[in-house]
Amino acid sequence: MASAGAPSEAIAIAVDAIEQCQQEGKQRRARNAQRMRTVRAQSTHGACTDDAQCDTRAAQNPSLSPERKVSPCTPSKEINPSPTPPLAAEAGGRCATRPAVEQAFEEFWRAYPKRDGANPRAPAAKKFAAALKAGCQSEEIVAGARAYRSACDAGKLTGTPMVAQAITWLNQQRWSDYQAQPPPEAEPEPTPEQLAERQRMIEQGEQILIRQGVLNGAGN
Repeated sequence: MASAGAPSEAIAIAVDAIEQCQQEGKQRRARNAQRMRTVRAQSTHGACTDDAQCDTRAAQNPSLSPERKVSPCTPSKEINPSPTPPLAAEAGGRCATRPAVEQAFEEFWRAYPKRDGANPRAPAAKKFAAALKAGCQSEEIVAGARAYRSACDAGKLTGTPMVAQAITWLNQQRWSDYQAQPPPEAEPEPTPEQLAERQRMIEQGEQILIRQGVLNGAGN
């Protein structure tokens, strides 16, 4: 170009333009390569599941314009979340047993003797539930309350301050003091040998008394 009489400045401008075009071509190829890497990464890690996630991925990868999002922002058909377990299962069954505990406490409260003075119900209910949680049987507690009420009625203590507060009674586990005791076992009938031995001892005693003059031979 110099031999044709072209100015040196024009030659320099042309050279710069060629180099700029080559640089832009390199940058364009680099952006395309980045897009392909992003596409492969998203296909490996799965599709985004909502618009916010897609926007986040686009912000983290500026080379992906919103129009060139590869993964659709719709839930994959393979996503099958397990159904939410019922409340009782999440709470380990406690929600299912709470009505039974409340019903048992109501039965206890009706069986417990009335007293003159404070007898807070809420702390007693809490202590009753704690006793059941510790393994105590509600039937034994209610039975003990009934027996305690019978004892208070017999001693004319029902309706007086002498009746213990329910929370104190429960805290001391006093239902164990009022459980029904099994009836005593009847003595077994004596065997013939035992009867014979008893008769022999009676006769020996009579002979001793006769020798001492307490009895005469006629048995008087």
